[in-house]
Amino acid sequence: MRDILGRNPRVLKDPTPAVGVTTLGDSSINIAVKPWVAVNDFGAAGAEINLAIVEEFRLKRIEIPFSPTRNSSPQWRMQTPRTERRVPVPFCNRF
Repeated sequence: MRDILGRNPRVLKDPTPAVGVTTLGDSSINIAVKPWVAVNDFGAAGAEINLAIVEEFRLKRIEIPFSPTRNSSPQWRMQTPRTERRVPVPFCNRF
């Protein structure tokens, strides 16, 4: 991530960008990328950085997980067959 930020001319060198793991998800590692940019570059820099991250992940064959069971959009719920039987999963406290 730091290499990607270092290659983007809109990212300021000082203060140093913050990069770190924020959450360990069920099937993901969430990473915060917080560079400093000029106010006028905010939108463009965000788009460029996100695109560069996606391209770098593809180059290194890093896949982003997708869980269709977490999609709660109305279209998805309406397309679910009514014959499907749903059973609630009991909560399991792992502490």
